[in-house]
Amino acid sequence: MQEFMKFHHNNMDIASKSLELQSIGTEPFEFLGIHSAVVKQVLSNEFPAIETKDDKADIVFLLEDDTILHVEFQSTSKKWDILRFCKYHLELYNRHKDIIANKNGVGQIRTIVIYMPNISREKVTDVLNSNQLQFKFEAVFLNEHPGDEHFNTLSRKILENPDVKLSNEELIYLVYNPLMLKENTDTVAARTKKVVEIASKLTDEMIKFKIIGTVTALAKKFLDAETISGIWEVFEMNGVFQKEMNEMFNEKEKDKEIEKIKKALIAGDLAEAKVLFKYSEHVTSEEFEEIKRSLNS
Repeated sequence: MQEFMKFHHNNMDIASKSLELQSIGTEPFEFLGIHSAVVKQVLSNEFPAIETKDDKADIVFLLEDDTILHVEFQSTSKKWDILRFCKYHLELYNRHKDIIANKNGVGQIRTIVIYMPNISREKVTDVLNSNQLQFKFEAVFLNEHPGDEHFNTLSRKILENPDVKLSNEELIYLVYNPLMLKENTDTVAARTKKVVEIASKLTDEMIKFKIIGTVTALAKKFLDAETISGIWEVFEMNGVFQKEMNEMFNEKEKDKEIEKIKKALIAGDLAEAKVLFKYSEHVTSEEFEEIKRSLNS
């Protein structure tokens, strides 16, 4: 079980990287009528300081104008969800205030909550008011946007020509499609599997990587273990995935080698550090010298 969770975590890291590749340089939610600066970077969504079962935001983007776009996907609407969103907002501000602060020392974080089609506007409270604090998020309702029409059109397009070059807008519609279902259609898990199946027909390995990884990263909290395992089987056959997994393995091995060298140097054993460097497969001579300089400074 522990090995499976490690394997799952590594794959999800790579899926998240595909989300970043898909998102950088784009307005990620323009297709929903949400305009913003383009994405510069995908930030960490983990909040270890928040002691709840929901200690991860769904997506956190750093935009080119040095503001943050925080996005949540919700299939339910509970009265106190807004408290969790507010906690995320404050944690993000505290963590990234130096990056997003403008000349007046104020930074901007925009929180958008995207509700699945089973949630209507009247069920949602989007403002929290107290004597000392006001927090408001932007609510977007997917039941006000088409979903199946795009999926059917893009499915036909790919099946008719696996070499087709999809536009960025078409890619976005495809990866977000499982979250845009009307009632009495597929479940999120069933539609995610269909998107993965359709994407696997494409001949372009990079586009397949982007679609399969991104749709999984977006829909992961709605997927069961069996569905995710099935997706990984397809994902692992992708050439770009295999390259990314090798790079991740090499990075982790390099980190281990650096830690051993540092430990020897801190203990004052330069001879041992040189031996560890000699048999290192990932640390360069320049990096070895930099490690020594950093510990001596």
